Amino acid sequence: MVSPETAVTAAIALERGIEAAFQLEDSELSSEEPPDQDRRGRALFVESAEGGAGALRRLVDDPDALPKAARTALQIMHFDPETGADTSGDEPGTGQERCVRACYDCLLSYGNQRVHDMIDRHLVRDLMLRLAAATVERERTTDQESAQPENPVAAEFVAWLAARGLRLPDDADSETEGTRPDLIYHLPDGNAAIFITGDSRDQPGRDEDARDVLRDLGWSVITIRPGTDWAAVAARYPSVFGSQEGTR
Repeated sequence: MVSPETAVTAAIALERGIEAAFQLEDSELSSEEPPDQDRRGRALFVESAEGGAGALRRLVDDPDALPKAARTALQIMHFDPETGADTSGDEPGTGQERCVRACYDCLLSYGNQRVHDMIDRHLVRDLMLRLAAATVERERTTDQESAQPENPVAAEFVAWLAARGLRLPDDADSETEGTRPDLIYHLPDGNAAIFITGDSRDQPGRDEDARDVLRDLGWSVITIRPGTDWAAVAARYPSVFGSQEGTR
């Protein structure tokens, strides 16, 4: 079980780390305390700005995002992110005093005054060190695992991605803004729609107007036509498909 002091401190530390790591304003991210009767240290993070900067989605989709936020939190709390050594100390001539439990340079703020007596940076040092060294993997849901496109060429492309350890789509054949991409990816910095034509008789301009609508909305639109080198496509769009382990 996690003590209330540890839970409060961890939430504030991660909030600070996320804000600094991904250059968010204080008003863009907030942490709240949801009901936690089992005392598991739960915290709810809310991206407050309209539309958001995608930082919280990035924590889920980017395996390096959470470790980066934890390392940043350690630095903010006056700990070495590699060793955990306390870097706070009196600095002669500067008026800077050693941070004991927390200070206004790290975790304290006017906004969290009501819990100042609960905040103690030492309580979460080991947790942040573990997160900083963690390998984050996104658990695929049953829906994602079964998202197989009707287009047989698109299904073959998904199998090709899986065989090479590349990122699989989040959705398939979903009606989106008047068009129906074969594959859809929800990414930290936006969405990507993949159209795969399986017949050379397909008209190049088919659905092009609808695809332009997606582009105008900030989507990445990738069209794979017959004869396209799939390895070249994957290499061209690593932000969508991830890093390729090998090709044949």
